[in-house]
Amino acid sequence: MTSIIESIMLKVKEGWRPHRTILFCSWGGSPFGNIGSYKWAEEFKRILENNAVAYIGLQNPIRGKSSLRSIASPSLLQLVTDVIKKLQVACPDKEMCSKSGVSSVQALGDADFFINHLGIPAVQFIIDDIKTSEASNVLSEAVFIKEETTNKQMDPSFNLHEYIAKLTLEMVLQIASEPVLPFSALDIALEIQKNIEGDDTSTNHLMEKARSLRETAQMFQSNEMRPANDPKERDPTRVRMLNDILQNMEKNFLIQNPPPGFFRNILYRLEDRTTQFSTLQAAKAYYKISKSNETLLAALEMVSNCISSAQLYFNESLHVFEDGFYLND
Repeated sequence: MTSIIESIMLKVKEGWRPHRTILFCSWGGSPFGNIGSYKWAEEFKRILENNAVAYIGLQNPIRGKSSLRSIASPSLLQLVTDVIKKLQVACPDKEMCSKSGVSSVQALGDADFFINHLGIPAVQFIIDDIKTSEASNVLSEAVFIKEETTNKQMDPSFNLHEYIAKLTLEMVLQIASEPVLPFSALDIALEIQKNIEGDDTSTNHLMEKARSLRETAQMFQSNEMRPANDPKERDPTRVRMLNDILQNMEKNFLIQNPPPGFFRNILYRLEDRTTQFSTLQAAKAYYKISKSNETLLAALEMVSNCISSAQLYFNESLHVFEDGFYLND
């Protein structure tokens, strides 16, 4: 983190200014329930809900030395892929980077409050010894770090640390510098459709909702994102409106009153090996134990409500831009 701050300050001294505020945080109490991040985010919840656009994590990023994993919100998957590709020449192990994977697996630790309570897109780069296809997360409020090996033993030359710092810094610069937030509504819709089609409990009605959301998101991407990202077509007023929409779109996927132990943000999966919402996967696991489908039916309804909320959100966003054109004329 110190190296990232130093690099940014060098750019500032050269005259560079970000479009968005960059706030660096160092948390305490992470192994005991993420106390520091929870308390701080709760205290500034209203400010964060209105202003925060992304959370980029650095919690224990070096856990091994053979596999690069990137955990990201569906809206950031393409940006993460582009960043890894851009910095491929800086990778200390070409084989490790060529097999890197990007997925929306539930990120445990300090990112949890930002993802599951605030609906803020998040990303973290991790190097470990687990293959991407084998990586999994468990429902837990605490993260306990193994102490068998130290960071110095895993990375004595600190080349892996340097590479993680470069990836993280590039993400910070991209999100802070781009006139239009580099988020993808279409990637969210595609991820939802993939997860629903990969779930054997999903109904035809739910699948139809997911397809409808994808079509609306595709229209939003084509009609609004494409011209806003073209400097020749870019209109400052429309960019401001568009950024407000992009900043808040993931909040549509937060479950307000989830069952105990369930994640609130439906966009993430429990593990890479499945294409299921963590909410539905947890509900199915509960069903196998209790033999009651009440929780499963409730989870399906929660997912359905979130998709309906997002569909309405993007439809209304398209209408806002249409009304804006009318007023300008």
